Amino acid sequence: MVELLLERGASPNLQTSSFGFSALMLAAANGHPSTVRRLLQAGSQLGLRDVKGRTALRHAQDKDHAECVRAIKEHVVARAVPE
Repeated sequence: MVELLLERGASPNLQTSSFGFSALMLAAANGHPSTVRRLLQAGSQLGLRDVKGRTALRHAQDKDHAECVRAIKEHVVARAVPE
């Protein structure tokens, strides 16, 4: 579903109006590392925060989703290393 939405031009950075969740936050909180990676590749912003101030990384950490935490941290490192 995420792939289809991205192919059709959906922004990976949209947030719900009620809680401020982004697709990346939901994927991280629910333990879907492949979706986390895909959303990051599509340009999801790691700095987005929900209404309680939590980021996608925080959601993954709070739920003990180590693979999602790893995917986010690897993305940060890859972007920080110049090519």
